[in-house]
Amino acid sequence: MSEFRVLSKQIIAPETKRMDIVAPSIVQKAKPGQFVVVMPTERSQCLAFPIVEASVQKNAITLIFNERTLSEKAFGGFAINEEVHAVLGPLGDPVLEDAQGIVVGVGHELGIAQVLPVCRHYQKKGNKVFGILSASTRKTIILEPAMRVSCHSAFVVTADGSAGKKGSVADMLSQAIAGHAISQVYVAADTANMQDVVSLCRQHKIKVSVIVKPFALSGIGFCGTDEVKVGKEYVLMSAQGCIFDGEVFDLDFYQKKEESRIV
Repeated sequence: MSEFRVLSKQIIAPETKRMDIVAPSIVQKAKPGQFVVVMPTERSQCLAFPIVEASVQKNAITLIFNERTLSEKAFGGFAINEEVHAVLGPLGDPVLEDAQGIVVGVGHELGIAQVLPVCRHYQKKGNKVFGILSASTRKTIILEPAMRVSCHSAFVVTADGSAGKKGSVADMLSQAIAGHAISQVYVAADTANMQDVVSLCRQHKIKVSVIVKPFALSGIGFCGTDEVKVGKEYVLMSAQGCIFDGEVFDLDFYQKKEESRIV
C-alpha cells in the first residue's frame, strides 16, 4: 500500500490542475524551490513537478501542472483518495538567500506557481516583496489571491489587456524599477520572458535569478534528462534545484533541452 494518495484536486485554469498529494515523508523536509518526481502508476512515465506548498496540517504537498501530455492528463484524471504509486523528493537545493531589501517575484502563467513559494519565503524573512503576475489573457492567470497575500503588492499584466494592465512582463518590471530600489528579482516564465527580464536587470545592475521548470525522469541524475548548463559547467537539477543565477544560466541550452525531451 502506497503512502501517497490524492487528497484533493481542482481545475484552476484551462488545462491546468492543482492537486494536493498526501506525502508525509516529503512534507517535513520540503523547502521553497524544490520539486518532486511522481510515478503515478507502476508502469507510467515519471513526471517532475515543483512543490508549490507543503502543508504540515494536511500532511500534503501541492502540485500545479498543465495537462498537455498524455502522462500529465492521465495523472490529472486520478480520483480523490486514489493511491499514487511513488513520489520521490524533495529534490534540488533552492539556495534561497536572506535578502534584505525589495524582492520582486515575476511569474508568467504556470510560472506563477513556482514564484509563489519564493515570495512567501522572502516575506517571512522580513523583506518587502512585489509580485508581478503575467499571462496572455485573464483565463490563464493563476493563484492571484495567494500572491496578493504573499506580497506587499501584486500587479497583473496581460498581453490582451483582459486583466490588469495591457503589456508584457518587461513593461511592468520597468515600472517597478523606475519607482523602487530593487535588490533582487526572481522570474519563472517561458524562455522569451525570462530573457527579457534578465536583460532588463543587467541594464540596471539588479541581481536576477531564473526559476525553471524541472524535467527529470529518474530524479537521481543517471538518465541525464535533468542536465542544464550554468556558465561553462553542466549541472543536474535533481541535485542543484530549479533556481539559478540569471547572469550565467544558459537559457538557450535549457530551451533546446526542454523542446527535445520525450513526453
